[in-house]
Amino acid sequence: MRIPHRVLLSLCLCLGAPGALAQDGLVRLGVASGERARQVSRTGLRLRENAEAARIEEAAREDVARLLSRGAENPGPETAQDVPPLPERDRRRLEQELEALDARVAARAAQRARWLLAAGLEVDPALRLLPGDPPEPWLADVTLDPAVLVARVHDASRRELVRAYVHEHAGLQARLATLEALVPVQTEALARARGELVEGRAPLEDVLTLLRANLALELEVLALRVRREQSVWELAALLECTPESVVVAGAR
Repeated sequence: MRIPHRVLLSLCLCLGAPGALAQDGLVRLGVASGERARQVSRTGLRLRENAEAARIEEAAREDVARLLSRGAENPGPETAQDVPPLPERDRRRLEQELEALDARVAARAAQRARWLLAAGLEVDPALRLLPGDPPEPWLADVTLDPAVLVARVHDASRRELVRAYVHEHAGLQARLATLEALVPVQTEALARARGELVEGRAPLEDVLTLLRANLALELEVLALRVRREQSVWELAALLECTPESVVVAGAR
């Protein structure tokens, strides 16, 4: 018969100072609790990635929807006359793009529901974060000091792993800084192309190409943020502490 962990813990406490068997039971209980906490954290991060990706795709969808509504309102105060309607072929092309983005957003919601179900939580596609999960900023958005973190371990092989994780984290930070600087530049280029399309000075495909490039860039930035977060969690597991401790202790 399998003894529940909580019963084993009670027995260990009643018997006073734990012997070898009791120590093993407590260790197993600690490992099980730690693994459950890690599973919840992983689910929370996946939900957060899903939510951020859905927000990015919904913004792209709104861009396409606004182009489809062209002619219903003026593009800006500098234009006195109504905007002429889109050519029929452009309208069909935008409708196809809108359908594709709708499908992506719906797929995110379905994915979210599957993860919530697997985690034993209420299946609510509108739930974007686990209860109590913090919003921005991302936990790992810091520069880590390898010397401080390496000093926390004594085993040489583990020290090398710590250095490898800190090196990976630094590479992710550098890559993110480069791409994040491109986001406003590319966003401005897309806005300019939309205006030129409305004025008849740019073809629709140019605008859609920029829109897809902008979408891909923002999703790549998100993926790098998630991987940076994961690297801190993996480093925390190696150091046998919490991710928050890694950030607090190792931040320069």
